[in-house]
Amino acid sequence: MKFSEHGSYSIELHDDCIVVNVTGPFNEQFVVKYKNELQKIMQGLDGRKWRQIIIMNEMSIFTPEAESALCETLELRMQHGLISSAVVYGDTLCNLLIHEQLSRCYLGAKVPHKFFDNLKEAKQWVKNSNH
Repeated sequence: MKFSEHGSYSIELHDDCIVVNVTGPFNEQFVVKYKNELQKIMQGLDGRKWRQIIIMNEMSIFTPEAESALCETLELRMQHGLISSAVVYGDTLCNLLIHEQLSRCYLGAKVPHKFFDNLKEAKQWVKNSNH
């Protein structure tokens, strides 16, 4: 059975930092679309090192299949120059679950990461991260 994607995102590139604003919950179909969009942006970075800031909104949690797909995309991102990721809790409703799911993926892919309650601190951290 084919499901439609659940979740939404916007992606912006600022110098060497990709800023993603996401609103969940997310299913596997969403993560596949998101991965394809990120691949296009990563190609434009021409192999340079880059950072990301992910802003989580509302019920930004993943189905088990979506979490697994996300973990794979993080490994791909590391292979294509990702050096650190900051996660910002926006207007989320389930920070603990978001933290658990993303930590599993980031640790599995060995992505240096940190969680923040505001965008200003996240920007400062990625700016100074030279992993």
